[in-house]
Amino acid sequence: MHRMMLLLAVSAFLLSACITVDDFGTFWANATLDPAVEGSWETDASYSQRILHYMIIKQDKNYLIDSLEQKAKDPNHHPLVGRTFKTGKYNFFMAVGDHPNSGALMRYVLENGTLKLYDLNVHRMNDWLNNSHTEVDIQAHVCNGPCRMESIEFGKLDAKTTAFIDAIPNDANYWNQIDQLKKR
Repeated sequence: MHRMMLLLAVSAFLLSACITVDDFGTFWANATLDPAVEGSWETDASYSQRILHYMIIKQDKNYLIDSLEQKAKDPNHHPLVGRTFKTGKYNFFMAVGDHPNSGALMRYVLENGTLKLYDLNVHRMNDWLNNSHTEVDIQAHVCNGPCRMESIEFGKLDAKTTAFIDAIPNDANYWNQIDQLKKR
């Protein structure tokens, strides 16, 4: 139940499937805050038909990531708690759920005031995992129906996992751009 609630919360912010992590290991404690992502954002009208507004606010050692539309609809809504980290050539948001050391990852690229968000192509990753001999604790959950809750699931975020992530080619066959936000 916890995993589904986290997927739904992250999907509300990130509008797509995500990369879940059972145990962030030391990466949560060692994560940083990227000041360039702080502030008010809205979906880019040239990229998305739904205009949504997000706030990414620094609070102590974390970010609070909130959807203004979600906050207006649900009085019990709570923002996501997140941090950022870099592994090799990729930057990620980390968001925690009910359990303090587990949560989800979402890759981001920040260029010229535009925040591009990416998830992994689950079908491509599933094929790659079936044909590789990786020692990383990873599973691809492929949805073969109308659902949108496909995900990549890592057991523990550690040096092997981050090396595996860094080895994923930086192209559209593996990474789906799922949203684009403009700073307001």
